[in-house]
Amino acid sequence: LQTAQLLRQVHALKIGGAVPTLTEAEIKTFTINIPKAKAEASQISALFNRLDKLIALHQRKQNQFKKVKKALLQKMFADEKNPFPFIRFKGFTEAWEQRKLGTAIKIIKDKNKNQHSYRAFSISNIKGFIAQDEQFGKDNTYSKTDKSTNYIVKPGMFAYNPARINVGSIAYQNQTEPVLVSSLYEIFQTNSKIDDSFLMNWFKTSLFNRQIKRLEEGGVRQYFFIDKMKETEIKLPSISEQNQISKLLQLVNKNLDLQQRKLDELIQIKEGIGQGLLNRHYRNLSIRYNQENSPWKQTK
Repeated sequence: LQTAQLLRQVHALKIGGAVPTLTEAEIKTFTINIPKAKAEASQISALFNRLDKLIALHQRKQNQFKKVKKALLQKMFADEKNPFPFIRFKGFTEAWEQRKLGTAIKIIKDKNKNQHSYRAFSISNIKGFIAQDEQFGKDNTYSKTDKSTNYIVKPGMFAYNPARINVGSIAYQNQTEPVLVSSLYEIFQTNSKIDDSFLMNWFKTSLFNRQIKRLEEGGVRQYFFIDKMKETEIKLPSISEQNQISKLLQLVNKNLDLQQRKLDELIQIKEGIGQGLLNRHYRNLSIRYNQENSPWKQTK
């Protein structure tokens, strides 16, 4: 019931209405290919059950790492009321200093006047920098527009959407070459007072969200322009302590990425096996258990 074979039959009905609904009569018209031998169906079920258990296991590990990261983001950064974070590395005892971000960042407004053929990117609150052609396809509308007014974002710079920063649309440019973004974006880079990775992680905390709420302006849609970013208050430790915090959070992020890749691979394996076992075009299937060679039968 979770295969593309069934979904194609559902879509073929072209169900309309505010709440699309399948009737019992329509469901009874669907066709499905099933093996003649019940033993083969049982073996297929056992295989998918094992895959589902593996997927659930890696999902639990992923959730555990997310909880660890969330706890670290809450406890490794000093808040507005306390100059000392709840968790610290051994050897660091000094109070964190409160500063405005304007003392640690430089605004960048480098327009693409020379029409460089850099790839155009946007910023996602989940994936960070994401290429326009990957997100919307190679023939997207944006790819055909004039890029001379776009901003150039070089590696080591930050960029964000001032209308969507409240949902996390801020990212660090870690590509191997410059990229282009809309002129609606704000771009800046840091100076020697702050570690880039430390700052990027701080942007993911509730501390930054509270700063946004304190400073944002606008009517129905709230904006957080670069002048507000400069007014944002942040507590900073020494660079060496910033580096230690960054290394730990980078390690957690690597484990999160590893678990996500494993999850994606298992889901792809499950989908691939499902396509091979339940291909609607063939009675003799592309994937079979060795002892099974009888064709499947089609039934409603």
